[in-house]
Amino acid sequence: MPVLIQLDAEDAPRSGPDAVARVKHWLSSQFHLPDDAAVMVSELRCREDGCPPLETILAILTPTGRWHRTIHRATADLTEADIVTVLDAEGSQVLGIPRRHLPDRT
Repeated sequence: MPVLIQLDAEDAPRSGPDAVARVKHWLSSQFHLPDDAAVMVSELRCREDGCPPLETILAILTPTGRWHRTIHRATADLTEADIVTVLDAEGSQVLGIPRRHLPDRT
């Protein structure tokens, strides 16, 4: 009989730097970013009831503003399609920065 193990937030395996770099690349490649923009991807442990053990925070920072979204999954589990889905909900630009790839609306 299989044994089920429930991981607490402290026990959840963290994603490595390669996963963070991959998601950061996917996020930044969606925009025509100015030189002074910063793209950040952070993985945090979630301690709220009903929340998955790990969540990923996406952020774009510019001198004129900031944008961020949370995806309730570990960074290593994300796909490029997940990033595109989050951005498609935002439309053709974020912080006035145009997207390179617009969602297909046909």
